[in-house]
Amino acid sequence: MQPESSQCEEETPSLLWGLDPVFLAFAKLYIGDILDLKESRQVPGVFFYNGHPIKQVEILGTVIGRKEKDAFYSYGVDDSTGVINCICWKKSNNTESSSDLAPLQTDVIEELVVFLSPVFSGAHFLPSLQERD
Repeated sequence: MQPESSQCEEETPSLLWGLDPVFLAFAKLYIGDILDLKESRQVPGVFFYNGHPIKQVEILGTVIGRKEKDAFYSYGVDDSTGVINCICWKKSNNTESSSDLAPLQTDVIEELVVFLSPVFSGAHFLPSLQERD
């Protein structure tokens, strides 16, 4: 979690973000920390953790649910610090079957490294995998 003092600090200018090694790497963060990230005022889609600009994260957790939509798979991932919704986009190639796109079985819940796109909606993710329209 971020200390109180770092939340009040000024953001590093975006011109210097490339000098921070964390910015160009997948930052290994807990889901609880991801949910507490503050979005940059300079560039949407970039977040700050302890003064470091973050644009990509790697999480390790338990897949607690999976929903299939027309364009993507939605996974609920829990690492015991929080739950986050992750998206895995389907390939646009129509020749691939549905089984090729989703290697996980719906009845299997296992620990794995998830390289998916966390969904940042501006609000905390509610740990409910009910379908929303």
